[in-house]
This record gives sequence, structure tokens and C-alpha cells, in this order.
Amino acid sequence: MQLQGKVALITGASSGIGKATAIKLAEAEVKVGLAARRAEKLESLKRQIESNGGEAKVLEMDVSNPADVNSKIAEFISVFGRVDILFNNAGVMPVSEIDQFKIDEWHAMVDTNLARVILFTQPQSFLCRCSVRDYAWKSARGTISVLPAYSPGL
Repeated sequence: MQLQGKVALITGASSGIGKATAIKLAEAEVKVGLAARRAEKLESLKRQIESNGGEAKVLEMDVSNPADVNSKIAEFISVFGRVDILFNNAGVMPVSEIDQFKIDEWHAMVDTNLARVILFTQPQSFLCRCSVRDYAWKSARGTISVLPAYSPGL
């Protein structure tokens, strides 16, 4: 697959796999949207990408907030015109002792790690209406699959 000139949106881009993916895609001349809650880390990553000749846009975004997601995606598309690749990587993993099970943290984890993946990848989702062509999805088990996207008119 030729990546040069593509436009990617990467959730969970502030650290770990998301950050590494953003760097690698930018090296392949992909324009990257860096989405996560930690804006200062995203700004640092953007500077790193741009210092190496890449293009990046910071999207401070909480994937558990659909209104926030929709507004930031609209902002991203207004800059780059489309999304070709979605790397749906945002996730949380709160840690607590079993006898201190925190149900609110568990609900937040399920909402972020499962429900938001489904929101982003539904054919009727906001992204598909905006010409998404390729999806990359990180499952809860850590495997990455490339899935064909539904996109009207392709």
C-alpha cells in the first residue's frame, strides 16, 4: 500500500503505540492528526514530526465525549480535507486491587476501550461520511488489523 500523501487520524497519539505509529506514518510522508487528551505531549510530538519534515495537527480530544470527537474531527478535516487512515488506538487501563474494585473506573475503561472503537468504526459514523478509506484498529488483545472501510461513492 502506498502511504505517501495519505491523511491519518491517530487516537491515543500522545504515547506508546500511538506515538510510535504517528512518527512512522509521518516518516512515510503521511499527514497525521494527533488525537489524545494530553495536549502538551501532542505538541511535543508535533514539533518532533515537523522538525523531520512531516505535517501534523494536534487534536486535544477525549474519545469518551462524542461531541468533542465530532468537533475535533471536523476541525481536522477542515485542515486536511479527508481521513484516509484511522488508527483507533486510544485506551485506558486503571489499576486497582481486586478488593477495591472501582466500578466507575471499570465503566470508563469499557467506554473508552470498547464503545469508542465501535463509535469510530461504524459505517454510519461521522468518519465514514468524511471519506475514510482505510481503518487500522487496535483490539483489546493488542493485535492490529487493517479493515476495509465503508465509504459512499468509492
